[in-house]
Amino acid sequence: LHVHIYADDVMAMSSSPQRMETRLRQMQSFNDFTGGAFNWTKSELWTCNAPPITAEHTMLNKLKAVHKLKYLGINFPTNEPTQKLRDKVKHVAQCLESANISAEGARLIEQISIRPAVLYEAQFANWTKQETDHLEGPIRRAVLHKHRLPRTFPKLIYYAPRETGGLGFIPWHDEAAISKLLHHVTGLRAS
Repeated sequence: LHVHIYADDVMAMSSSPQRMETRLRQMQSFNDFTGGAFNWTKSELWTCNAPPITAEHTMLNKLKAVHKLKYLGINFPTNEPTQKLRDKVKHVAQCLESANISAEGARLIEQISIRPAVLYEAQFANWTKQETDHLEGPIRRAVLHKHRLPRTFPKLIYYAPRETGGLGFIPWHDEAAISKLLHHVTGLRAS
């Protein structure tokens, strides 16, 4: 029996460097058994909020570390918000502050336009709470401006439910986590 396999694109994914190391060793064993070979000089390692790669990760250390990944035409976001995205959010916040709209209009724009556009990328990149909060800051300040509230307005009241006297916003990081969880649960149901 002869088997011919031609694979010019292979992607291995894992939740930790140790598991990725194991996967790469398994792939190498398969190649050794079948006579295949990796081109390590073309292989890349893209991590997303992963623990550091250490000297003990001999297979991973063979790979070229990259900060962004394009695979089969799909761009995967970087590990943290890019400066370009930060600048875009700041620009949108300035436009929101200067727009001739009501406080409720600013609230709707934040919830149905700005929030989904940013959080789509945040879900894939696993940004930390601190990174997401930092990114949300200019938009939060613009919404407060439209409500004629000071920039120092307490976050607790900004995020408190409306029925308790708050503004009723959900932190971006929390919403990204909820969305990710729902995606996981619905994915389990589909399988």
